[in-house]
Amino acid sequence: IGSGAFVQPATASVPVCGGEPRCHEVARVDVNGDGTPDRVALVRRGGNRAEHGSVTVRVKTSPTHVESARRRTFFWSGGLWQGAGALDGRPGRELVVGHAMGAHAEFFWVFTWRHGHLVTLRAPGGDPDWGVDGAANDVLGWQSLSDAPAGQVRHLVGERQTDRRMKGTVTTY
Repeated sequence: IGSGAFVQPATASVPVCGGEPRCHEVARVDVNGDGTPDRVALVRRGGNRAEHGSVTVRVKTSPTHVESARRRTFFWSGGLWQGAGALDGRPGRELVVGHAMGAHAEFFWVFTWRHGHLVTLRAPGGDPDWGVDGAANDVLGWQSLSDAPAGQVRHLVGERQTDRRMKGTVTTY
């Protein structure tokens, strides 16, 4: 002031939860692929086993930007946050969040970073979510092995046969 120099106003840092009620930070992991850990938070609407609920995933990628995506939940019990992993072979981690639960099956949303936004990563084969099932007569699941090439996942499907042995397939994507 008085010197003629322009001073850039300070920009306040935005918190990952941004004042959202029931928002909880769950991880610090690089989501957008820039090599810097991002803050990840979840907002749950609807209680345990709620027939109609939702989850909002919030990712703080810079001091002033929080990106979010909201999806429905259905009868999910327990914590929604399942973890982060390298599932698509691109820089940045994918975020795994539970969304639907049955007697022995669970279905998960997988979020990834595309063109500056959080989007849902479809399971290989095109399903919008990633299913896991385990019962007396069938099994269904996904694996991402730490020693596998980046982005490689395996899909396991099995059924109990009349001779009581399990038989199935493992497909690598």
